[in-house]
Amino acid sequence: MSQYALYGSIAFATKRTAKYSQDVVNVIDTFFLHPSTKMDPNVNYGQMVRGTGPEGKKGTFTGVLDIRGIVKVINAILILKSGGSAEWTNSKDQDMRSWVSEYARWLEESDIGVMASTRPNNHVTFYTGQLAASKLYGGDKQGAIDVLQRFFKNEFRDQIAASGEQPFEGIRAKPLHYRSFNLEALIMNAKLGDALGIDLWSAKSKYKATIQTALDYAITCDPNGEDVLDLVPHVAAVSAAYGDPTGRYKSFLSKTMSNYESRPLWFYNQPSVFTKSPTSGKSKRGVIFGRDGDGSEEGDSNEQRTVQGGPVAGRPSIAFACPDAFKDAAKVEIDNEIYLRNSGHPLPSTSSSDTLSSLIMAEQAAAQADKSVQVKLVLLGEAAVGKSSVVLRFVNNEFQANKEPTIGAAFLTQKCRLEDRILRYEIWDTAGQERFHSLAPMYYRNAQAAVVVYDVTKASSLEKAKSWVKELQRQANPNIVIALAGNKVDLVQPSASSSSGASASESEDEADDATETGGEASAPSVDPESLRQVPREEAQAYATEAGLLFFETSAKTGEGVVEIFTEIAKKIPIEHILASARGNGGRPGLAANRAEGSQSQNVNLDQNAATKGKDACNC
Repeated sequence: MSQYALYGSIAFATKRTAKYSQDVVNVIDTFFLHPSTKMDPNVNYGQMVRGTGPEGKKGTFTGVLDIRGIVKVINAILILKSGGSAEWTNSKDQDMRSWVSEYARWLEESDIGVMASTRPNNHVTFYTGQLAASKLYGGDKQGAIDVLQRFFKNEFRDQIAASGEQPFEGIRAKPLHYRSFNLEALIMNAKLGDALGIDLWSAKSKYKATIQTALDYAITCDPNGEDVLDLVPHVAAVSAAYGDPTGRYKSFLSKTMSNYESRPLWFYNQPSVFTKSPTSGKSKRGVIFGRDGDGSEEGDSNEQRTVQGGPVAGRPSIAFACPDAFKDAAKVEIDNEIYLRNSGHPLPSTSSSDTLSSLIMAEQAAAQADKSVQVKLVLLGEAAVGKSSVVLRFVNNEFQANKEPTIGAAFLTQKCRLEDRILRYEIWDTAGQERFHSLAPMYYRNAQAAVVVYDVTKASSLEKAKSWVKELQRQANPNIVIALAGNKVDLVQPSASSSSGASASESEDEADDATETGGEASAPSVDPESLRQVPREEAQAYATEAGLLFFETSAKTGEGVVEIFTEIAKKIPIEHILASARGNGGRPGLAANRAEGSQSQNVNLDQNAATKGKDACNC
């Protein structure tokens, strides 16, 4: 959402088209302002440590990371204001300032916020940026400066070694990812400094290292299979800030992403990040927070900066001494970023160094054992057709009658284990209400698979499903694998006649603000097949013609649910996803849908009940 808002605001600033501005305003209004959909600025349970009993679910400070996009949202708003957007009204601005003010108060006063502020790694770096940006937007510029300077005079000084290594990130199971993650936050904070008139690019750790030193180290390390594309926007930003007199950064970008000059690279405004002359200290930082916090461009600024670019000659290849914070094993975080001291697991009775080594080995072993391929999958369909119930059955093997409607979207994950591969589904369960339709492109963008759901007892839901299919085929990844699922077949099967006559809306999922009819099901004496409004043959024929996988399902009984995700897993060309991850642009294909439209062999969900929450597919 934050990325969408930022891109839209930049499009408005460059094109001066009201549509872009209105799209951004709509998104911000949905997530932050509208009474029925806005987030609570108290995010104590943004993430939770799971457990049993009354104390089993606790908020965790890692949830602060999940709201880091607020900085981009604030940036987007400032760009809209600078461009004179008529759609971003004074009333909306005042309401948003109130939300951000409440969130800043939560960051400073809540136990979770305070915990995040005390971490020596990327948690405190992102915390700093969120708090500083919130104060800047609220008009407290001095407060924002104080927040940034406090970080760079304290925690930052231990974050970068003389070699450029980031010891709190490099110790992790995915060191390149976490080095890049902290660099994202460091660059964000330095750009906030630009907006406030303070130079944080020149700030040095106690080992005389700068943000540039950390970036130089990161791009020279062996990635060990990790994706170096994570570093591309940071290379662009560092080149803009420090200059590129030797051309090493431009060379890295050209080799890593051949089309980098046409990519926005977040808010680094590529390709204008490079200096006009290799010897000039002038840099163009593109569209960022303006000097006065108004979102103006700094590209025409006459400000000069000392060029510190180029390779670090003779960099010593020495190990960085273990920081004091890491000598306390209780302060080491495991790969899922849950604070070990709060996890409820007792620490081993070994020395701190042995404990640290054991944790590192365990992380690395887990990373090696789990060679799953990530697949983004989105569920679409009319409200009350049972999308959330289908996902819940797949992920947790559960069914909840009268489930609350989805607001905006929900995110879940589940692994699907086949004979020769493991897929990790990242599932976006979208809301079916019409007022959320405009948000759908954010969720199906770059998705490799989609499940479009309709209700077999409601003919209009199939027509809506067809419109979703057309939209996906027109706007989504052209090679997306699409499955059509007719849900609620339990209501039209003979066994339904012995039920209590539950209605379709009572059977599964998402009453659309209580507008769905609740009395469509007849008395037990009526033939349940008469409830069917969408003949299987009709839906099957449409799916075949459109090149879709086709299933009929019941989230209530579990029929057909696992088969959907299993068949999608079989159709997705994993090699294309891996190639795409390496920057080759490969994507899974719609053509794979056309091969077979029938359901796979049945998987007994009762046998999977004992493994709830683990791999859902095992074929």
